[in-house]
Amino acid sequence: MSCVPPHFRNSNPRTFHYSVPEFQNSLLSASSIKKAPLSSPPLTEVAEITTAITQLIPSSLNGSPPNAFSLSLLNRFDSLELIIGFGLRVLLSSLRLVPCLILFARVLPLAIRLGNYWTIAVSSYLLRQLLDYYCFVYLTTQEVRLRLNVEVAVPSESTPVPPPIESFTDMCLHSSIMKDMAVHKYSRPTSIQAQAMPVALSGRDLLGFAETDSGKIAAFTIPMIQHCLAQPLVRRGDGPLALVLAPTRTLAQRIEKEVKAFSRSLESFKTAIVVHGTNTAEQWSELRAGVNIVVATPRRFIEHLLGGNTSLSRISYVVLDEVDRMLDMGFQPLIEEVMRDLPVKHQTLLFSKTMRWDIESLAQEYLTDPVRVLVRKVSSSTAKEAQFFRVVHEDEKVCLGS
Repeated sequence: MSCVPPHFRNSNPRTFHYSVPEFQNSLLSASSIKKAPLSSPPLTEVAEITTAITQLIPSSLNGSPPNAFSLSLLNRFDSLELIIGFGLRVLLSSLRLVPCLILFARVLPLAIRLGNYWTIAVSSYLLRQLLDYYCFVYLTTQEVRLRLNVEVAVPSESTPVPPPIESFTDMCLHSSIMKDMAVHKYSRPTSIQAQAMPVALSGRDLLGFAETDSGKIAAFTIPMIQHCLAQPLVRRGDGPLALVLAPTRTLAQRIEKEVKAFSRSLESFKTAIVVHGTNTAEQWSELRAGVNIVVATPRRFIEHLLGGNTSLSRISYVVLDEVDRMLDMGFQPLIEEVMRDLPVKHQTLLFSKTMRWDIESLAQEYLTDPVRVLVRKVSSSTAKEAQFFRVVHEDEKVCLGS
């Protein structure tokens, strides 16, 4: 069974990805909607198809042209226009999905006419769930990143960047990791996880920019556990295989909690947290016994390193989380002390909330050909507020200026 997501099996970034055999034998030609030339941007085609479908849907129900309200309503939904555009392309490409077109043409315009918020919300949600899988199959890599609100940059185009994933199953993770993820109800990757995880699993260095609570901890802990499982067993007296440095004890504890959550089903997989405010003797004992992963604050880890309680000799996976905060707290000399003594062959991942010159400078010094992944911010109105609207009649209108 191939571990490559179906929408990435075609390497041409300008072509459609028909990975399902039934689709290949049932393509239809559509005279009203033409395929854009390969040289033109995919978004041009999206705009053309979106325009066509906004004209098609209302007229298919009652023969009348779309009104301004229906067009503005379509614009209210997060990425519904994008899904509609590619959904139509899929529907016109497969006889199997013709019933979906009928459902789409009847449900959404009816909901628009009724003007009830919950009717519109439920129908649009069901439609998006119905079409989402088929739309994803047909998206190019760049279009997938646009949907995820992710930007990717590399120093050179010589080495291709692993494409984002649709599902955690696309990565062929260890069965025990998948089991623990299911227990904690990890069903679909967030934007940073969708792009950062395949990059981390490919062995590339990574510079990631994402907000807190974006899922970035899982974005590096899950690949880190998978990486450790591919290494020779850790014996007593060995140093750790992976190291995570965090600016504060609170963040380090959160990271350790996630590492343990995703490695609970793995036998003999050990994690140690090395921070101030915990028993030093217990830390010393755990490190001497041999652990797979160490999560630490820089100063306390240096203390154990100088005390001979651990070593850097086996570390091949390093994460600096919230590196912007660590630099603000004056930890740069400690970070450099650790990074200078690492084995030659290692993978480094840096995560930050902000893009700054000092972070770029640190990345240039200690990262090799890194992939830069930026998750663009979502406006507060769409991210944190639930917006409700209701169609009012003329006699219900109130002048806000009175």
